[in-house]
Amino acid sequence: MSRHMTEAIDVLVVGAGIAGVAAACALADNGWQVRLIDQAPTLGGAVLRQPMHGSDHRLHGPHQIRWAQLQAHLLALEKRITINLGCQFGGVDANGMALLVHTLKRSHEILTPRAVVLALGATERVRPRLGWELPGVSSAGAIQILLKTSLKAPKGRIVLAGSGPLLLAVAAQLTRMNAPPLAVLEAANPFGKWRHALGLPWNYLREAAGYALTLARAGVQVYTNTELVSVRQKGAVLSLQVRSPLAERYIETDWLGLHDGLAPNHYGPLPSKHLILRKTGDGNEVLGARAAAADGELVGHEVSGLLTQAYGQASPSGTVKTINLKRCIAVEARAQGLLNQIFQVETSQALAKLPDDTVICRCENRRLADLKALGPAPTARELRLLGRFAMGGCQGRFCSHWVEQIVGAEKKNHASILSGAHWPSRPMSIEALVTPLEDIQNSTFSKI
Repeated sequence: MSRHMTEAIDVLVVGAGIAGVAAACALADNGWQVRLIDQAPTLGGAVLRQPMHGSDHRLHGPHQIRWAQLQAHLLALEKRITINLGCQFGGVDANGMALLVHTLKRSHEILTPRAVVLALGATERVRPRLGWELPGVSSAGAIQILLKTSLKAPKGRIVLAGSGPLLLAVAAQLTRMNAPPLAVLEAANPFGKWRHALGLPWNYLREAAGYALTLARAGVQVYTNTELVSVRQKGAVLSLQVRSPLAERYIETDWLGLHDGLAPNHYGPLPSKHLILRKTGDGNEVLGARAAAADGELVGHEVSGLLTQAYGQASPSGTVKTINLKRCIAVEARAQGLLNQIFQVETSQALAKLPDDTVICRCENRRLADLKALGPAPTARELRLLGRFAMGGCQGRFCSHWVEQIVGAEKKNHASILSGAHWPSRPMSIEALVTPLEDIQNSTFSKI
């Protein structure tokens, strides 16, 4: 790789969603020079993804006011924050050098930051089912991103299945785009846990009521305690095998969106003695968008304090109200804990009943039979090199959790044996790795 070093910066913030922008603003307020990057072409992260073609239309949600405040704050700090979009983070090596790949320019850049803040967001979990690799099947999160970036829904009938509050959010957003889903298949029984729901903050209940009202007005059926068993191709459509305690039936649809919860994004750099490294937002702990701003600001001030201790070059801009920030995060953590209980689903039995020809790793098209062929207790090396699990383009983001559950590794180890920190943190094109970046431009502020 051609090594092209750019000027040193104080802090590299990876991820320009709510938490990343809040962290960047807090650091800049304290006098540090910040580089804020995101692999997407627009600011906002997954929650507040913006349309690609510059339309003013938005899929309005409960976080728009806070986001507008963050954007104004970001604009006021233009001289201390450089923003690069369409920029992938490749990781940090043992010497503290950070690799960035600018996808549009097909080139790379190497930085030597004093600190790195990772605001990578959550990863969406999708449990393997027979036929989930078929055309027309995607994650519910992917459908949501399509809606937000293109303002268009997939054409034809859509079914959402799995478990979690995101299913209702996506269903309501589809409905508002005049493409109401045929049905929502929720594996949990949230209405049977209404006592847990009473403990949720009022804004959670109001948001859920808004989704329910939108779906009810459109006549969208929401089936609870209903499991999607398999997906099969039937001519030009998908045939879904659906099972509830009372009956089993089949539903035909054109598109299927799957979702089985969220998990922190554990992919990132290895620890280095040459820099300060912190995570924030859902990439550290899934607490939702409401906690993201508070957590990002708190981590930004924490990193600023560590930099001041190490280098003494910046002074805080004012008293940090850490107590209020921590109180906000604690409230959201309790709410997320209640949501996890409300939408809790037992997955071990469903995994145990999967047929051997079920695809487990979509990237490498590896099936359950391939996993069983490795023996009863395969090592991480055997799973990767012999089985090819977690070796595809997603680097195990989709399959590693389920592979570890199936082989029992998750019960034996607190940490994942297939996912985590490594260098580089993601596959990158050879062309970009051999082509150094020639110029750095910050043209994002004109788009805010």
